[in-house]
Amino acid sequence: GWPQVIKIGLLPNSDIVKAVAHLLQEFKGSVVYDPVMMASAGQLLMEKQTIHALKETLFKRINILTPNIPEAGSLLNRKITSLAEMAIAAKDLCQLGSFQVILKGGHCQGDWAQDIWTDGSKHAWLTLPRLAGKMRGTGCVFSAALAAFLALGYTVLDAFVQAKMAIHAVYSRTAAQLPWLTFCPIAAQHRLPFAPCTQKIGLYPVVESVAWIKKCAQWGAHTLQLRLKNGCFDEYHDKIQQAVKITQAQQVPFFVNDYWQLAMQTGAYGVHLGQEDLEHCDMAALHAAGLRLGISTHSYAELARAHAFQPSYIALGPIYPTTAKIMKFGPQGLHTLKKWRQMVAAPLVAIGGINLENLAEVLACGVDGVAIISALTQAKDPFLACQQFLVQV
Repeated sequence: GWPQVIKIGLLPNSDIVKAVAHLLQEFKGSVVYDPVMMASAGQLLMEKQTIHALKETLFKRINILTPNIPEAGSLLNRKITSLAEMAIAAKDLCQLGSFQVILKGGHCQGDWAQDIWTDGSKHAWLTLPRLAGKMRGTGCVFSAALAAFLALGYTVLDAFVQAKMAIHAVYSRTAAQLPWLTFCPIAAQHRLPFAPCTQKIGLYPVVESVAWIKKCAQWGAHTLQLRLKNGCFDEYHDKIQQAVKITQAQQVPFFVNDYWQLAMQTGAYGVHLGQEDLEHCDMAALHAAGLRLGISTHSYAELARAHAFQPSYIALGPIYPTTAKIMKFGPQGLHTLKKWRQMVAAPLVAIGGINLENLAEVLACGVDGVAIISALTQAKDPFLACQQFLVQV
């Protein structure tokens, strides 16, 4: 039968383009096309009139186009010389068909290797330090890796992140380096690390009331988070302020979930943000205030997005099935947790469905903290449960 994903490379003339397009008429999977037009050494590999055939036939059959800058320039019949022009070109390429575009920026000058993905409306940049020396075959390897990750069921953005990591690993001959995902290429070049957590993250209860904050602080929890909901903003200010006083007296690092303005106003130790909150938060103000930052992640793209901010810690979850909140992502499992640990230099916190029965296997993955919710708050004896966790964490 047909594969799930097909990757197409060099198509030297119009006849071959038309033949491939015809072959793909009945194909229901995804098609990645790397429009190889010129060899790394400089010789032309595609006849000029072939571009017309691409636009008339093959571009109606593909899902993702992965050109480099010279190839994109040939398809659009113009020069691309800057990051701003890359962004415009990537969007314009989408107009040539109903496909997504990953425009590779290896031919741009500078210290950074920056690539852009777009579907014509949304876009994202991936950035890594540029590797020294001339590289050959990177485009072919990248598109093949992208196709492979798509075939494994990853989204385009998740596959994009992993394909860029694969390229770095192959051509640097070192461990794969996690790129950072931003929506502005210049922002990716000016990252400011958030203050590190100066105390052990350890046992990290996430609770919904000041009363629980007080109990957990007295019981010896290493770190605490207050997740408020179903209330008004003014009421939240008072509750967070109470929690700050309690945790400061007990010398327990205290994170506020979501409400970063209140965390700043009340002098909290830090703030924990979900992915949807990142674009609405004044990161420069948080950084200037010296607050610690924790970010939730559930996928490779979200991990790369969190990495862009260099947070104080990164959280991965849910590790196991959980009923604490409605999740659009399924359980990540220990395999993903181990992979995250290898990729993430920042402290790593595991969350979701963790209890006393599976705690040891979670800790064996090398995490810096374990966030718990129902295993503590719904325990028959919460104090005893807390002490049992503390024995191991």
